[in-house]
Amino acid sequence: MTAMIAEMVAGAGNAIRIDGRPIGDDRNIDLLLFAHAEATRLCADTDGLRADPPADGALYYVTLAAERGHPEAMALYPDVAFREFKSLSALVDAADEVERRRNRATQMLSVAVRSGEPAALLAMSRAHDADGWLTPDPARALGFWLAFSETPMHRRFPDSLTSEHVRKLEQTASAEERAHARALARELQQPAVDPSEAPRQ
Repeated sequence: MTAMIAEMVAGAGNAIRIDGRPIGDDRNIDLLLFAHAEATRLCADTDGLRADPPADGALYYVTLAAERGHPEAMALYPDVAFREFKSLSALVDAADEVERRRNRATQMLSVAVRSGEPAALLAMSRAHDADGWLTPDPARALGFWLAFSETPMHRRFPDSLTSEHVRKLEQTASAEERAHARALARELQQPAVDPSEAPRQ
């Protein structure tokens, strides 16, 4: 992976950019190496599945696991629930289904947050960010991120990416919103409760 990135940087120069930065920017290299490490971790021991993929897609299995009370699956649900809608027109055409999934995703994330699932804190922060799927809310986006930053999961992320992200969140929020975010983070860091049953269709 390191050799591939080096070849890409040498060959592409500034032609390939991620988030407005050249591919060779240290933060982009950190991002690529982190993504590769996460993919390797998540795909461990799945050779059999890759050789003979199941007929149903990710949405089916993530939903099934979430309905059976798996907090990490509940946190993952928003990432897979809207993938099939490739355009704004597709979202509009399936408005009722999109709204149903949006409500379900909100309920699942709430349950997962109450259980103390770190991935749910991250997902809720993203959901309330400026380009998220819930109403943009700088205080909640920052507050959930601050709570997430105290979890072991956060420590897997490169410092160059997390420091930049929290800077953006803080710049978006007003002084009052930053104070609310810190209060929310303290509240979220209280001992978790047992997860209740996930919402069903």
